Order: sequence, then C-alpha cells, then structure tokens
Amino acid sequence: MLVRDIEKCLAAAEQKGVAFGSRALGKGALVHLCRRLEAGRSYHILELGGGMSPYFWDQVAVQDFLSVSLFHIEHDPGLASLWEGQHLGKGSFHFYNRPLKQLSDEERTEVFANPETAWAVWGSYGQAVPQELFNHYTIRNAFYADIETIPLEPASVDVLILDGPHGNGRSLAFPLLYGRLKRDALVLIDDYDHYPFVEDLRSLFQMEELAREPRGEYRWLLCRLTGKE
Repeated sequence: MLVRDIEKCLAAAEQKGVAFGSRALGKGALVHLCRRLEAGRSYHILELGGGMSPYFWDQVAVQDFLSVSLFHIEHDPGLASLWEGQHLGKGSFHFYNRPLKQLSDEERTEVFANPETAWAVWGSYGQAVPQELFNHYTIRNAFYADIETIPLEPASVDVLILDGPHGNGRSLAFPLLYGRLKRDALVLIDDYDHYPFVEDLRSLFQMEELAREPRGEYRWLLCRLTGKE
C-alpha cells in the first residue's frame, strides 16, 4: 500500500473517534506494516488486542486497497461488547471475546517445547484468571483461554498483530500459532521490549527485522518470518 492511502485510512478511522493514544497501537506501526502489504491482495490478519484498530482495517477494506479477513481477539469485556453486532465495511470481520488463563512456569516451558501440538492441547493447560486481574500489566504467563476454538486454518495467517494481553504471556502466541502462521507471515509486536518477546519468537522461528520504533511512547517491532527452528 502507498503511504498516502494508509494515511487516508488512518484519518477516516480518527473521524470515527479512534484515538491512537499511548495505550493503543501507534500510527507509525500501522504505516510500516501496511507498506509491506501489496495492493489488491487478500490478507488474513489475526489481531490479539489492538483496541479500536478494526475501524482502521474497515477503512482499508472500504477503500478497496486490500481484501481483509480480520480475526480480532479481545479479553476486555468492555471492548469486546463494543464489537458485538458491528457490521463493518466490505471485509470479513470476526470478533471473539476470550477470557484469560494463567499457566505455571512449568506449563509455559512445556508449551514452548512442543509447538507442533500446543494448539491441540491448549485446553488442558492453566487456570482461569479473575476478571479483576485482566488488565494488570505485570501478570505472569497469562494468555487467551479457548483460543483453539477459533476457526483458524493451518498456515492461514498472513499477518499477526500482537498487542495483547498484558505481561510476559504475550509470547505464548508463538508456540500456539506455530502451525497457523504462514512461513512468510508478518509479525508486529507492540511494546516489544517490555519482556523478551523477540527472543521468544526467535526460539521457534527464523525471522528478519523490517522496522522498529525503540523510543518514546510507541515502541513496536515489525518482522517477517523466514522459516522455523
């Protein structure tokens, strides 16, 4: 996509009330991501967290820049209720409210050691996280429960946007989605330096870094997968 087209979609999303603030995915991250997407192509995008960004992807689809199939997963009940009954644009938008569960350190290690089977056995791990702890920034080993019930086909995800949940458990996306990500998928990690997310990704995938923003309130990294370890 051309920068002027991306900026047009960002402006249209802001007119709908989207605020790309310090707790949301920054504009720069979306610009760098979309510059790597080819106009006219169809993309399956998996967004973990992401706040109000579906309005941006809606504009991308409405303007016919890309054909978008978005799977958006949210654990915050307030945000999740916002998307219920939404009918957005020309894309294919799927919204899922999933609570969080917390794994022990031993369970986390086991999931990373067995990425080929992690999706199939995910339901056997962890304990439910009380809702009042959902937004604690330092929660350990927490990730979305029941994510394996979402209909993601093997090797179907072109783009992974990793903007949730809070804490080091965000890395559990990598073993869980080991078989769902395309070999050349783009991965955008928000707040990439809060925990060793990049090191955890490298433990399972080969990757090339495309861009990063290491300073200020928006700290993100964009990479492309190049193979599996």
